[in-house]
Amino acid sequence: MNEISNVLRWTLSLSAKFYRVVPFLTLAIVVLTLVSQIASLLSFFLPLKIIILLGSEGMPRYFPAAFAQLDRDVLIAWLSAATIGFFLLSLLAEKLIARATDVAAGKLLGKSQKMVLFENQEDVAARAYQRYSSALAAGVFIPLALTTLGWFYPSMAGLIAGYSLFVSMVFVTAHRFSEKFREYLDQKLASALGLAGTLGFFVVFAYLVAEFIFFSPPGFIIAIISILASRQIFGRATALVSGLHGLAQQRLRLDALFFHGKVLVSQHQQPNPGKKNLWSLLQPETRAGWLIQVLEEAGMPMASTDQLKVQWLDSSKPNMPHLLVSSAEEPDRPLLVKVFDVNRKSLAQHEATLATEGLEGVPIPLLILGTEVDRFACHVYRLPPGQVLKVQQAKRKLPALDKRFVAIHLSPQLVNRYLRSRPLLVDRLSADVLERLYIACYSRQDTLHVAELIDRLAELQSHLKVLPLVLVNPNMRRSVWQADADQTLLALNWDRWSLDPLGAGWPFSGKPFARLVEHLMGEPDRRLNNVDSCKVRLSALAYGLEDFNNRQLLNDALNVVPEILDTMNTLQNNATEE
Repeated sequence: MNEISNVLRWTLSLSAKFYRVVPFLTLAIVVLTLVSQIASLLSFFLPLKIIILLGSEGMPRYFPAAFAQLDRDVLIAWLSAATIGFFLLSLLAEKLIARATDVAAGKLLGKSQKMVLFENQEDVAARAYQRYSSALAAGVFIPLALTTLGWFYPSMAGLIAGYSLFVSMVFVTAHRFSEKFREYLDQKLASALGLAGTLGFFVVFAYLVAEFIFFSPPGFIIAIISILASRQIFGRATALVSGLHGLAQQRLRLDALFFHGKVLVSQHQQPNPGKKNLWSLLQPETRAGWLIQVLEEAGMPMASTDQLKVQWLDSSKPNMPHLLVSSAEEPDRPLLVKVFDVNRKSLAQHEATLATEGLEGVPIPLLILGTEVDRFACHVYRLPPGQVLKVQQAKRKLPALDKRFVAIHLSPQLVNRYLRSRPLLVDRLSADVLERLYIACYSRQDTLHVAELIDRLAELQSHLKVLPLVLVNPNMRRSVWQADADQTLLALNWDRWSLDPLGAGWPFSGKPFARLVEHLMGEPDRRLNNVDSCKVRLSALAYGLEDFNNRQLLNDALNVVPEILDTMNTLQNNATEE
């Protein structure tokens, strides 16, 4: 209730701001919204009358007496024209609402005299103002509709009001005492309100049926109006609550946009004890509780939080924090606990797919638990005693990891699942992608090189297709763990692993490439027999080209294009000589 009252007080202050700056536009939008809703209601109601007339030989007795004075065919024509008119009126009102909203949002932003605070702030302001106007119109429409309905059918108006009050009490009570229900409302409030509105409509329908069977029913026209009005009332109630909730979600941004004394503050810097987020979950006073539960689920129960030793690991992975957890009694048995924000859930699933595959030789820690903590995906890995290498140390060790990747045998099941789900390098390098390089072409030679590569794209793809697929991990530099006992290396981040042709992710040339090729030739794996080192280098170049292109380092990408063409020419010459 405190949260609801805070939102209502803030909404009132927002209303006062809007009415001071754009009073006439706000009033016009509310009136237009009401007109649109009433016109929409009538455009659904009148066709029912037309259908009744078409199915009757004369004038039904429950029609208004004034209709009896008109010819039946003429009345049908007038009602049809009125239906079209109300529908067009509804469309016109919606167009005027959109236009007035844009003008009002522009005036509000101009009045605030602020710098540009974030991208698309004009769209955010317009949507917020429209949402506010729609909620305000719903707040006006609902009591008007209930009052009008109560004049003709008091028991129905009482039923709708009573049902709405009952649902509100259920929601508030469940929100207070049920954590799962709170999380459900946080994620799917509109769905919950829509479901409640649909149930309310069926309650109204059941009440009408009972009235006609057991009690004294209202007039037929009143019954139809009650059904349509209840649908509109429940729909407007959903729009009212969803609109206020949506405004509250944007509170920090809207305060910064519309109020002089407010500045834009990051959401993470604002304390919000009523709402859990990833960073509140990681606070020292909070994390001990859920870590104890997670470790118990992983088969490592601890008697108390005093036994926990928790250390933050720098991983350079946004919204995927890493915690190094161990017991005070067994500090040499560390665990890596990774928590993934809600928008990183797909990456967590992708990483877990590889971790649970059981491939021999993959330098990944042992995954002992995959679970969820307050809707955030959580992985727990077993680590050998050791340490995370610094960036420069990891950079020197990466060639050793690259050598290990060559020898990994991929299971046919994993390869088939991957091919059904994600594109390979040969699929990602398309003509549309390469045409982006024209933007950075500075000389005619650059343009000719790009054009030639696009023309020979099928040739490039044919060379890459014959190479065996290997495991590729593009982000290891800041997440390499080295064991103390045997100096074994493990990559901690696998959220973006891929399967690509041999050579993808390798250095293009020089000693690092030569060492990897030398190691490749010494592998006993039959898949690697007779692999052409030129094609391997071509794969490395193509992967580098894609990487530069994705990071918009187009000048670097242009520098790679001539090397790709030269390598393809070498392959062509070798084939001719053979």
